[in-house]
Amino acid sequence: MKIMRRGLHVGVILAVIIVTFTTFNTTTVSAASTGKTNTSSMYVRTGAGTSHAKLKHSGKEVKLAKNTKVTILKTSGDWYRVSFTHSKKTLKGYVMKKYVTLANSSTKVTSMSKKCSVPAKVRDSGVNIRTQGSLSSKVYTVSGKKVQLSKNHKITILNEKTVSGTRWFYISYKYKNKTHHGYISANYVRLTLSKKVKGYVSASKVTMKTSAGNKAKTYKLSSKAVTLKKNHSVTIKKEVYKDKTRWYQVSFTYKSKTRTAYIKANQVYFKKTVSTSSSNNNTSAKPTPSATPTPTQEPSATSTPAPQQPLSDAEFEASLTAQKFPESYKAGLRALHQKYPNWRFQAFHTNLDWNTVISKQAESTKNVITKNKADAWKSLVGYDYNSDKYNFPWKDNTWVIASKAAVSYYMDPRNFFDEKRVFMFEALNYVEGAQSKDALNYMMVNTPLSGSYSYKDGSKTVNKTYIDTFMEAAVYSGVSPYHLASRVKQEVITSSGGSYKFSNSASGTVSGYTGYYNFFNIGAYDSANTNAVINGLKFAKNGGTLSDANKSLYLIPWNNQYRSILGGSKYLGSSYINKGQNTMYLQKFNVTSYSTYSHQYMTNVEAVYSEALKTYQAYYGNGTTSNSLNSSIGFIIPVYLNMPGSACAAPSTAAANPNPNLKTVSIVDNNNKTVSSTYDASTLTYNVVVDSASITALTIKGTAVNSNTSMVMSYQFGNSSESSGRFTSSGSYTHALSKGTNTFKIQTTAQNGAKLTYTVVVAKK
Repeated sequence: MKIMRRGLHVGVILAVIIVTFTTFNTTTVSAASTGKTNTSSMYVRTGAGTSHAKLKHSGKEVKLAKNTKVTILKTSGDWYRVSFTHSKKTLKGYVMKKYVTLANSSTKVTSMSKKCSVPAKVRDSGVNIRTQGSLSSKVYTVSGKKVQLSKNHKITILNEKTVSGTRWFYISYKYKNKTHHGYISANYVRLTLSKKVKGYVSASKVTMKTSAGNKAKTYKLSSKAVTLKKNHSVTIKKEVYKDKTRWYQVSFTYKSKTRTAYIKANQVYFKKTVSTSSSNNNTSAKPTPSATPTPTQEPSATSTPAPQQPLSDAEFEASLTAQKFPESYKAGLRALHQKYPNWRFQAFHTNLDWNTVISKQAESTKNVITKNKADAWKSLVGYDYNSDKYNFPWKDNTWVIASKAAVSYYMDPRNFFDEKRVFMFEALNYVEGAQSKDALNYMMVNTPLSGSYSYKDGSKTVNKTYIDTFMEAAVYSGVSPYHLASRVKQEVITSSGGSYKFSNSASGTVSGYTGYYNFFNIGAYDSANTNAVINGLKFAKNGGTLSDANKSLYLIPWNNQYRSILGGSKYLGSSYINKGQNTMYLQKFNVTSYSTYSHQYMTNVEAVYSEALKTYQAYYGNGTTSNSLNSSIGFIIPVYLNMPGSACAAPSTAAANPNPNLKTVSIVDNNNKTVSSTYDASTLTYNVVVDSASITALTIKGTAVNSNTSMVMSYQFGNSSESSGRFTSSGSYTHALSKGTNTFKIQTTAQNGAKLTYTVVVAKK
């Protein structure tokens, strides 16, 4: 079982970190581009990123008032380099794009011919209108301002198309007293049914329902289900939202008579020419493959970007200082800079106290480790001293909670500033041309991912290689293909006898879920009545609690390998990488400001370490070239408050059993009779009364739970005391009794140094 499933739950994440590498995606724009600031008291930076110093003039920090005119000199990620007038001087610096409204910047819409005229309204507030039918297209702007329509804003549907599984309407609408055109997702549209609206069935065969809802009964005539073929005309009478799905009540002609029944809204189009096929209403286990998306652009397969000008040693030192890297970080980063001068390191100041972070992450199921590790790596939470075993609440009994020392070691960035393990901090965004098929192929060698697959897209058979699929998924999701491939290997590739195969999550052969795939194990978590694989395949089939819009975005259902990999990568990017947790480290140890210490992708404390090595191998390739490693690669390095002066050491690998407990304690008199054999593991002190004159001495016997535990036994009466030598595993000690209080003690020492003292108080009369 992959120990990561507790972390990956379906949800919506807020952006939590803004990190910009000036070496990536820098383009120059015309100096004639101008704009105005749209917020007050805005600081100007000396570089593209919040880690750069604030711009100063005459010793004072520069702030721009709202509506200050700026001239755009170039763009750098989410930032503009601008010039502006301040105190009658022309200054230059960097400001965030979102705080600048460009002048005369209305965008152009890719038009479509008019095929229908269907009145409708916007269902929600703040809905973006786009220039093309795609979530990756630009939002339509007028005078530099994004067009967002309010709830119930009137629109007219003129045409439609389906892109990457999402249905888009090409519409006309009024905005600021003028008629405009654009695209809106069908999920945000409701029809205005004041007059008849005619539509056509989009799927090849649709079973009609008696009412709205996934569990509604099939509409029948003479005990036979009524099905409509593709392009059968219907008249929409009512729109209903049920089971998180939109339904239409429609009238239609069937066997020469007008009938009324229900159909899913996404199975009705407003023109006869349908761009893609939709799944029919059949609920059998074998799915009808949905149309597969085509990425908006084809990535470069072999070319790598020209290396950026390396920083000099002086420039690199200035960068470390400007970003306030701790001194204890600098030696490791300097060594990496000397070997790979094109690499860039960005400090992420978490503003979290180190000791608090470790306390939150340790001693709970947030971080687990294999039970075969040495004792110092394992927490005593869940340890049973009586049985000398580590217990853990997961049924496979393979994992235990990681110790605080183990968590400290893996969370301390300073332990991983070498050329391989530093990739746990790699910025995981896709950079066109920087990641190649050749490197990806090396990563996949000897696994099923090095091969190909085929699936049905309507009547057409599509053949794909997994490598091509990962490259296309990178474009679609904005996530590095190396990270996607490494993640899939971790999740669904299993080995046995030196050979590799897909686990059940990605085999497409699980009973009841034949033809469904979940390559990233999204939603795959163990529950009381269902195992992780089944829960993951349920998600692949119906998307769980996702909205219709997100199901379209993530290409649900995942009824072929292509949809699963592209849709899963989009989910991974949307839920983690493109929302702030954009390194493997931050996905494992969430120290961002959103849901801090939770929403963590993996629970295995060592997982990020092994993932980093795989990513390094992808860059390294077969070792004959080093172009990939020499390219400009960005790394985001967390920094904490009150960190130790040096890196936290790895826990000892030496045997160090923590158990000082005794299994038995017995007391025998000089007549070889047992005076007391009562022993309770939770009791450390025992009281015995001896009133027989024939009992003149007692023998105390102890046996340890663990054979490596040692013990020393002692006797005390009044001010005098004696002790035995040291025993291992078990021992006994005999001493004569005196009238009054006689005290026997057994002091145990576990292999790791933990101690306990057992006391037997004997009252001799």
